[in-house]
Amino acid sequence: MIEGHFESHKDGAPLILFGIPNDDAETTHYAAEIPKLGSLILKHELEGEIKGLKEWPRDQRPPALMPFITFRVMAGLDFLMLGIGLWSLWARWKGTLYQSTWLHRAVIAMGPPGFIAVLAGWYTTEVGRQPWTIYRRLRTADSLSPVSAPAVGASLITFIIVYLRSSCSAQHAERRGGISCRAGLQRDTQDGWCKSVSTGRGSSANDARVHASRRLLGRGRD
Repeated sequence: MIEGHFESHKDGAPLILFGIPNDDAETTHYAAEIPKLGSLILKHELEGEIKGLKEWPRDQRPPALMPFITFRVMAGLDFLMLGIGLWSLWARWKGTLYQSTWLHRAVIAMGPPGFIAVLAGWYTTEVGRQPWTIYRRLRTADSLSPVSAPAVGASLITFIIVYLRSSCSAQHAERRGGISCRAGLQRDTQDGWCKSVSTGRGSSANDARVHASRRLLGRGRD
């Protein structure tokens, strides 16, 4: 299904990198393939047999197009995030982790794609399981919960309100300087730590956190 194979391959299946699966024509148009690699990945041998979707009746197999695309979206974004992780390790080894502007921008830019990768994986799983909830035991059409649309809508609206409220509260706290310091301490405007008003020294707990952070990040020594 996610491989895009409609025909069975008894002598080794290619890995289809890109293409457009067509359920009606039972073929994948414009397929870009790497010979034998599909069998090597799935069967761990170049000549491994891979069954195509035609081996199952039409009413017992999922639509091929969406899982085929969403799986590749998920995998592509995963490799991008892995690449940024390797980039950060290289920058750490070179001693430029905290000065690499383009690395910081890339990390920030990969925030939304991480969420997209999760959604793509979810679509791959849920569409790819069709028409079964439990394979050959329970169909998704027979396992729907008897919950009305207004009840689902009310739950969704409640979640939206709760998350918006939490987000607004966090932004309000940030504008006011974050979590307030305990009595006798005030927040340093440069490093953000709570420090004694009289001496300007941080509390022992804060000092311990500073040293632990520096040891972890390799930015200082005890």
